[in-house]
Amino acid sequence: MIVGKMNCHLGDHLTLQHAVMQWEQYQSDGLLRSTHAVVGAEDLMQLLKNYSRQHGTQMKGHISVGVVGYPNTGKSSVINSMKRHSAVETGGRAGVTKVAQEVQLDSKVTLIDSPGVVFEGSSNDPSVVLRNVVRVESVVDPVAVVEALAAKAPREALLNFYGLRDFKDVSEFLIHVAQVRGKLKKNAGGAGAGLDLASAARSVISDWTTGKFRYYVLPPASSSQDAAIAEAAAAIRLGVSKLGDLGADPWTILLHALRHMWLSSTEFHWSPNRRMMKMRCAGALSGCIRDTIKLKPEKLEAQRQAVSHFVRQARAKGSRVALITSGGTTVPFEVNTVRFIDNFSTGTRGALCTQEFLEAGYAVIFLHRKGSNFPYATEIVKKLNEAPLELLQASACTQPPSDIQERLLAIGFNTIFDYLFLLRECSQAVADAGTAATILLAAAVSDFYVPESEMATEKIQSRAHDGLTVQLRNVPKLLGAVRLWAPQAFILSFKLETNPNILLAKAAGALKKYKVDAVCSNVLQTIRDWVTIVEVDKASSIEVPSEISGEEREPVQVSGVRSRRVERKDAKSVDVPLIRSVIEMHSEKMASGGSSGYA
Repeated sequence: MIVGKMNCHLGDHLTLQHAVMQWEQYQSDGLLRSTHAVVGAEDLMQLLKNYSRQHGTQMKGHISVGVVGYPNTGKSSVINSMKRHSAVETGGRAGVTKVAQEVQLDSKVTLIDSPGVVFEGSSNDPSVVLRNVVRVESVVDPVAVVEALAAKAPREALLNFYGLRDFKDVSEFLIHVAQVRGKLKKNAGGAGAGLDLASAARSVISDWTTGKFRYYVLPPASSSQDAAIAEAAAAIRLGVSKLGDLGADPWTILLHALRHMWLSSTEFHWSPNRRMMKMRCAGALSGCIRDTIKLKPEKLEAQRQAVSHFVRQARAKGSRVALITSGGTTVPFEVNTVRFIDNFSTGTRGALCTQEFLEAGYAVIFLHRKGSNFPYATEIVKKLNEAPLELLQASACTQPPSDIQERLLAIGFNTIFDYLFLLRECSQAVADAGTAATILLAAAVSDFYVPESEMATEKIQSRAHDGLTVQLRNVPKLLGAVRLWAPQAFILSFKLETNPNILLAKAAGALKKYKVDAVCSNVLQTIRDWVTIVEVDKASSIEVPSEISGEEREPVQVSGVRSRRVERKDAKSVDVPLIRSVIEMHSEKMASGGSSGYA
């Protein structure tokens, strides 16, 4: 049995691993098989070599091994794992492999990668579509597929992921999705008029096939006792030898088992008094951190200790703690970096927000781009660009508090990889402050990156290539991970758009999907003058303009959220009234014991 295409995401890695192991046990029942139930690349390679031996002798002949099956089940990935490099193209969608191709594993074994096989007529079967073997855009009846998904998936999971209280049928569910995501068309009157339910259904299918929304089921069990035995057996196979020492709680059993099998790049911590898991997982962000583990900051361990010490000291003094990210990340093309992608962010907003938090008495961890704007020195950068001679006449610095050395810890980053590792460490550190922690994610994080395995080691030579083609991969969204790392913190994220018509819808979507406390949305053209704060309020709704493609349409309502505009007015920057509002919201959350609108 080869298990592939399993997305190990932060929040559900524990339960997914549990389910996979139970299915593996279930599939093995009644079969004669080796004690090595699951083989790795080396074992599979040796198995193929054994097949290549001629019958009755030790002589080896050449064999060709075809890898066949449904599309998008990991056939090409298995070949790449055995070849130890990207010998064939892979992707998270059906139809990447177009033609059969041979890959020479060694002198005796040839692997044949083949396009996926879909039987005639099965492409209209919802269960086949949900296996991700058919392209979403090719689905004839997407609503029927969503009906099948809704019938199988846990209702609570659907409600939480899509931000719903309840829905009576799939049509009502799709109307909500269409409203939030702006799926619109011209229709006659009636419920859901103007909404493109087929397009909304395709977006739901895409959520499932890309791993954004997922569910799993456990294998059949003849009785509850059988299920308990299967659960314990899965834990034993993970390395637990003395179940009696672990107590009766199956989650505790599974947790201790995971300690024995977890990746070396992962740390797992259990807090029994709060019944809460904290994960430090270098390989969980869709492979992004795992792909670049060698590019982590050189002084990461020292920085981790410094942040933890800073938070402990702040809490000992009774101070609130803020983590503020600021400035833009770079995307390097080479390991020894000369060429990279950058963005226009100067870190002004993050620096000004840090000033306001310091003035309010917070202890602040300032995770910033090296060379970007710094608290109490933003005017220096401005004058350096606009009137550098004025810097020779007088200081442009704002006077900082006298105890700034004790209440400000500045940590610099350059690359997207620096940022990912440092954000994880800082978020986990401020989590120890509980509800007294707040996190402002004001950094301009790159949306794409180049994995280390695909980077040039040295500088790319300009005349060695006929042009340069670089394939970028998506950086995973970090908001959900930050919420997991700091579950009780007040989290504010920022949403910048150039099209004001989609701004509120995007902000509301991020608010509901990632369970942050508020989203500060702003338009590039007016970024310094006003912002809109979007936050959870189950009794309210906001009106989202539906004009996206240039056609005038009726606005749609997004329920469960509210918005309020914050303007600069007499302040030097809109960040001054913005942070005052954020501190008020943080105080309200602390007063309520840490509960949010999602509770």
